[in-house]
Amino acid sequence: SGVVSSSTTVDIPGSGGEAFASYSQVVKSIYTQAWIEPREVNDDSATVKASVTIRRDGTVEEARIIQPSGNAAVDASVGRTLKSVDYVRPFPVGSKDPKRTFIIRFDLKAKRQLG
Repeated sequence: SGVVSSSTTVDIPGSGGEAFASYSQVVKSIYTQAWIEPREVNDDSATVKASVTIRRDGTVEEARIIQPSGNAAVDASVGRTLKSVDYVRPFPVGSKDPKRTFIIRFDLKAKRQLG
């Protein structure tokens, strides 16, 4: 159905309003699509929180897990995803921020429901 919203959630510290709300959806969908979840894991409740810092030009400056799920296979799959994405897209027009940090929640159950 093309709905991405449930599998990851993004909290955006700071200001920026609607332009950044849609930008955060882009960030979220890129990471969700890049995430190849481990098929051998039966624990659908596994969720991982990651922090991703993106520069104004769209380059990913830093991406790291800030809250692991405790499931080694799931945590490793998210770690690989964070390493695999090095560019998102430039910030919305008019943005003055040199960079921004996004908190992304990788939710295994929601990802699987998306198919």
